[in-house]
Amino acid sequence: MKLSIIIPTFNNQKELKENLYALYKSDFKDFNITVIDDASTDNTKEMIEKNFPKISYIRNKKNQGPAYSRNIGIKQNINKSDYLLFLDSDVEIAKNTIHELYNSIKSKTHIAAATPTVYFFDDKTKIQYSIVDVGLITGINYSKKYERKDQISVSVKSMGGNFIIKSKILKEIGLFDERYKIYYEDADIAARIIKAGYKILYVPKAKIWHKYPLLNEVDANKRWLSHAYLTSRNKLIFMKKHSKHLYLYYLLVPIYLSFYIFKAIKYRQFKAIKEFICGIIDGLNLNVKHDK
Repeated sequence: MKLSIIIPTFNNQKELKENLYALYKSDFKDFNITVIDDASTDNTKEMIEKNFPKISYIRNKKNQGPAYSRNIGIKQNINKSDYLLFLDSDVEIAKNTIHELYNSIKSKTHIAAATPTVYFFDDKTKIQYSIVDVGLITGINYSKKYERKDQISVSVKSMGGNFIIKSKILKEIGLFDERYKIYYEDADIAARIIKAGYKILYVPKAKIWHKYPLLNEVDANKRWLSHAYLTSRNKLIFMKKHSKHLYLYYLLVPIYLSFYIFKAIKYRQFKAIKEFICGIIDGLNLNVKHDK
């Protein structure tokens, strides 16, 4: 088998079903699919059994987060597939997407992984992100929302949660760091790819539509604040592992905290203040080895 597709899911059966139907319409046919269910309560299991009986379905006893679930999928497939494609459950791919990602790395020994353009599903012409990165001094996530007009693939330093990677690369650099659970776990994999001397490609011709809501400013900020604990904690884990300028980042933490307090008060999300502080404390107390 050339390719294994690994999809973690949680209480998302409608979007997952549409995702799977889109995969079977792909012009790339040599793949198998593994769905890892993070203890859903919405009859995901029954939906899979009824509509996709040939899919490998694994159900976790409790919700452990996407990093844990992806690792289960990796362990099941890494020795029988040359390539692994990670997809979120709430996406749909274009017919040619798998081919574009696969062809971009298959014959290039220095290319480890490739990532697509991600569009909003509700406005299929609007890009959610194309090129992403994490500043190794500031820890800030950078996201570009443009598509190259020339459609030429380019080397990038990071990637989102939807990407293809060579199985042998994961054997070399290791699996997802499950301490993240969710957020920064994909950036962590990308950083380890770069440190190992390989490259990541952004492939504009590969398109994915994400069923992420188009939010106004108020709702977008409230959603962002709802992730306060994991944002602050996981950012610290990432910076401890990968930044050569960690102490400069420590100097910025009080500024970020002040910014979060300002935003939390503005949008009346007071719980986010406590969660952000708890995330900082837990991140600082966690023993994390710096990856050289």
